[in-house]
This record gives sequence, structure tokens and C-alpha cells, in this order.
Amino acid sequence: MNTTVTTTSLAPLLERFFTQRLMQQRQVSPHTISSYRDTFRLLLAFAQQQLHAQPARLTFDQLDAPLIVAFLDHCKLPLCGTRDSRDPVHLSAAIRGQIAALYSRLGSVMGEATRPTPG
Repeated sequence: MNTTVTTTSLAPLLERFFTQRLMQQRQVSPHTISSYRDTFRLLLAFAQQQLHAQPARLTFDQLDAPLIVAFLDHCKLPLCGTRDSRDPVHLSAAIRGQIAALYSRLGSVMGEATRPTPG
């Protein structure tokens, strides 16, 4: 029996999330896009540190629930971001919304009817 494992690169999903979802569908402000960009920079830097993988090589499946929870816990610490980073409550809500949108987008990309969202 030949079992094929499908891995989805995170980079094109993030690109589509920014260009299609945020810019075209939702037509969000440049400030909102910057906020999402900064949040994903923090998440990708954390994932790189934890998984020892370059962000360009990360797959969607690597951003699993334990990693996201660890990241949210990490962001409660003062060392998470720069002096410009958002407070932990705002950051946590932003990440949950962004991850939920990514799961939704992945489901449509892969043809799945539903995919559970974290949060």
C-alpha cells in the first residue's frame, strides 16, 4: 500500500493570506497588515528557534497546537518582542484570529470541508 503524505509549505499560504484574504477580500488598512506581519514575524522566529528550521522551510503542519500554545505563553513574557510589540492579550487574540484564518484557507486550498480551528 502506497501512502502519500501531503505537506503544505507555509510560505505560499502566508503569501495568499496577506494578498488575497487581507488585501483583496477584507481590504484592511496598511496598519492592520503591518500588525499581522509583525505577529507572524514573532511566530516564525519562535518556530525557527523551537523547530530548528528556517521559516521558508516550515510546513503548515509544523504549526501545531502545542507550538502555538508555547508561543502564546512565550509572548506573555517581556522578552517576546520589541518595545513596539503589542500587549499579550492583544497579541494572543490577533494570533488566534490569524491562525484560524490560515486553517480556513488551508482547508479550501486542500479541498477539505472543515478543519478544526485553535482557540
